[in-house]
This record gives sequence, C-alpha cells and structure tokens, in this order.
Amino acid sequence: MEARRIVSWIAIRELGYSGADVARYLGVTNSCITRSISSGESPKVKDYIKPGIKTGCEYSGALL
Repeated sequence: MEARRIVSWIAIRELGYSGADVARYLGVTNSCITRSISSGESPKVKDYIKPGIKTGCEYSGALL
C-alpha cells in the first residue's frame, strides 16, 4: 500500500501522469489512486529508496 502511494505520488505530482494512467498501470481503481495522494503531503520517498536511485525531478526516464 505504501509503495503504491509513493509510486502514485511521483508519477502524478512530479512526472505529470494522469491518475487514470497510473491506476491502469497499477491495476487499481482511479479512486484508489486519488485517495492515496489526496493528503497533500509528500510521502517520505527518501526513506524507502536505496541511495543512488533518482526520484522526481532527477528522474530522466519514463515511469510508465
């Protein structure tokens, strides 16, 4: 669940994908994605990634 929230946050808020695209990719409903990122606060992404992995604006490849 937390991983889905982090992926959704990065894809939607930082990379500009639509919620519908992310939902299809993750195999969940659109409302599930909307609820997972609706808190408005960024998840502590750096707590979940190994050092050296790029996120957000640093990420140069396509997520989906």
